[in-house]
Amino acid sequence: FFFDLSNLSNITYKDTGTIEGFSTSLINLSDGYLLGIGRGDDWSSFKVEVYEEAEKDIVSVCSYELKNTSYSTEYKSYYVDRKNNLIGIGIIANEYSSLGQRSKYILLHFDGYELVELVNVALNGNPANMRGVYIDGYMYMFGEDDFKVEKVFD
Repeated sequence: FFFDLSNLSNITYKDTGTIEGFSTSLINLSDGYLLGIGRGDDWSSFKVEVYEEAEKDIVSVCSYELKNTSYSTEYKSYYVDRKNNLIGIGIIANEYSSLGQRSKYILLHFDGYELVELVNVALNGNPANMRGVYIDGYMYMFGEDDFKVEKVFD
């Protein structure tokens, strides 16, 4: 369910139907879109989903999911750029190989129809301690003891 608490004298809700997984954070993105960051259909997956508020309900527009992946549940570690519809977050890919766990930073772009992965780079440290910022076409991403810069848009 989606609860509207903007008027405490008239709290309303809308049904979201059945959506696989759950969100640990729900964030107002832009233009009536709601961003959910959380788990997919199992506890070992990471999922970002965009919802749109319709007249009587909330509908899923698109989603991005990675299996065998952990993520930060710290809201302050997320990068949400409403003007450019960018979402940045640190993750840990639990790859079953000699490499073990690999921490990364990803940047997604919501183009109005789908979530597109623009950046996926290795970055050291706990995802809760990773940060990112977008400036003039470049994404600056900071890990615990390293940083990366990637050109995103021309």
